[in-house]
Amino acid sequence: MTPFFEYIKKLNHLSRNIEQRCLTWNHEWIKASSLPHFLDSDKYLRSKLSLIVVFKTILGLFVQINRGVRNPIFLEGHKYLTYLPKSLADQIVIIGSYNSKRIALKNNSNHTFAFPIHASIIISCCTGIRIFLLLQVHRWYQHLLSKDSVLIFLDEDTQPVGAFFSIISKTLSNSRSICIQHGYFRDINKSLPVDGSLCDLNFSWDLEQARLIKPNLNGCHVLGPFIDIKYTDHKPITSLIFVGTGENSYNPDKYNRLLNIFSMIIRSKALQALDFPLMYRPHPWEIVSGEPKSLSSSNIELIPKDLLLYKERRIFIGHYSSLLYEAGLCGHVVINILDPHTIESPFKSHANILIDSVCIDELEKLIFDFLDTNPPRLNYHSRKHPEFIDSFLACLSESGTLEI
Repeated sequence: MTPFFEYIKKLNHLSRNIEQRCLTWNHEWIKASSLPHFLDSDKYLRSKLSLIVVFKTILGLFVQINRGVRNPIFLEGHKYLTYLPKSLADQIVIIGSYNSKRIALKNNSNHTFAFPIHASIIISCCTGIRIFLLLQVHRWYQHLLSKDSVLIFLDEDTQPVGAFFSIISKTLSNSRSICIQHGYFRDINKSLPVDGSLCDLNFSWDLEQARLIKPNLNGCHVLGPFIDIKYTDHKPITSLIFVGTGENSYNPDKYNRLLNIFSMIIRSKALQALDFPLMYRPHPWEIVSGEPKSLSSSNIELIPKDLLLYKERRIFIGHYSSLLYEAGLCGHVVINILDPHTIESPFKSHANILIDSVCIDELEKLIFDFLDTNPPRLNYHSRKHPEFIDSFLACLSESGTLEI
């Protein structure tokens, strides 16, 4: 076989692997939801296909890849930009949206759009037409191959952009992919691919989470969540935060039961008498689909995370949310609502209640007890921001990934 056909075969193999990674995650995620109207994964995939996706796929063929950096450091999005030294700004290439482009320019960094990759994978998965994905794989494979060294920081490797870069990177000796854990993993479906399992290095929240990513812990570094921890437990409790959930998009029955619990607390005459602020912070998926209609809009507020976690001490109540984990780290009071089918709490909390056996008297007593006692901070091993950054950079340096 000629070198040309060998190369085409390689591109096709990479494209199939990228497509299969996304399809597998999608299928297993739908299966894990156990809902009849969602069990048809093909139907769900087709719902993602639109004229906008087709337009972006074609437009993506004409979007230039930023070529001016010899040793690029790619970031999926901009949220980890502050964790790298400013001296590396001209090496950083943010893969993202128009908003990310503005942030890249402000930081004197580089930018390339993510939509050509994302759209071509959606087309491939939904229609089986792989030519656009093949062309994107070819462009990026040659681009990365031409560099002296490449670092790729990813949020995930199961969704289109993360799967694309982690799979291509594995075939290149000059490239390393690094997955930074972005949310708390639940050990409920062994067949669901876990973000980071394809990447060379992983920065995880704790040892148990690292074992879910890679049971042998190969390439795993436990640093905790990428948040600036500022303890609040020395302050009095000033409000209660209802933590939204993404269940609205795939488990509406459970979602409505959670909202009923929140509504019970909002309607509590005893709590109303205290004039105690009660606020609902929507999950990103709720923001896309609209605010919870069964709650009063006066109780719904998209509070920035830094104000939510650091300004004052609060009670957080919700169901399997990464925000509950982060709130516990920062010294807030955490009440976890558990599903009776998976009773064990995935992380520490001050109290656990079952979603199917909650009464307002129990909830009122729990909240009043916390207000009276102002309980101590949960016992988490965590790092303050400067120490965290030092550890993060030290891990990169020690692994030979990045010279600081």
